Amino acid sequence: MAVHHQVCATALPLILFMANGMQRSIVCLLATLWITNQVKSEFISRWMIIVFSIQYPFYLVLSATIGLYGHARQVVKYSSWNPTARK
Repeated sequence: MAVHHQVCATALPLILFMANGMQRSIVCLLATLWITNQVKSEFISRWMIIVFSIQYPFYLVLSATIGLYGHARQVVKYSSWNPTARK
């Protein structure tokens, strides 16, 4: 079992080096999900890992969208939005 982990740990950088763009993102996503499954707690069921695997890509897209939107507002120095505007 330890040899398998060692082989995967040494093969991943090579795979990432050979992949490009979208392929690299998919490889990283799959590697993250695989590692999460390998180090899961004894209290986590197989069903919980499946649900997490389905939800995780959407979480990443949502987080990236929120980050890009907030960063774009900071770059253009958008400040006319006032959440506590009073008349």
